[in-house]
Amino acid sequence: MNRLTITPEQLTSILQMFKVDMSEWGTEGRADVHRLLKPLQNGEGALRIDKIGIALVLTTVRALIKNERGEVLIVGYEKRYGKDNRNLAVANLPGGKVGKDEDGEDEGIEYALERELNEEAGLRRGRDYTIGGYRKGKGPKRVLSLPNLQADITKYIFEVTLNPGHRLLTLLTFEYTEGKGHKLLFKWIPETEWLERQDKMN
Repeated sequence: MNRLTITPEQLTSILQMFKVDMSEWGTEGRADVHRLLKPLQNGEGALRIDKIGIALVLTTVRALIKNERGEVLIVGYEKRYGKDNRNLAVANLPGGKVGKDEDGEDEGIEYALERELNEEAGLRRGRDYTIGGYRKGKGPKRVLSLPNLQADITKYIFEVTLNPGHRLLTLLTFEYTEGKGHKLLFKWIPETEWLERQDKMN
């Protein structure tokens, strides 16, 4: 896999050249150039430069998981770029970015979802859940953690069903520490609240 050989300083210069307002970058609760560079180096995203300007291009995969009460499972980091996020004001459906070698085919997208659910919650397909169909859509035009940067996000949202009697169905909230040591918090919320959050993000 080809790696992006560019320094944070060079990336900053490119963003400034295209007049991306970076005044909020690196402030509390916001990401910075270093965090933007990481997914680019890992092949989880790309910068597209055209006559409109510059945009971050990403593909994401998410799991829409509901319980018997019709509530939706959301997840977020306990701390987000140094900011307390225990109230999950910044949260999403379980999932994440699709890697370079996972994009393009249904099998690859499903593999990305399986990988993310295992990394984020220790869940394994078959043992813990089944995967149904998916819908493909567009994500927010701006990346909330990277303000003032245009985004072109393609998102796959899968219907995921936890197996009957699964322990997570009985919990209101729970936490999981992923391999990198970051604590993830999970919470069931009414579907109406989730839809309201989506409207605010778009």
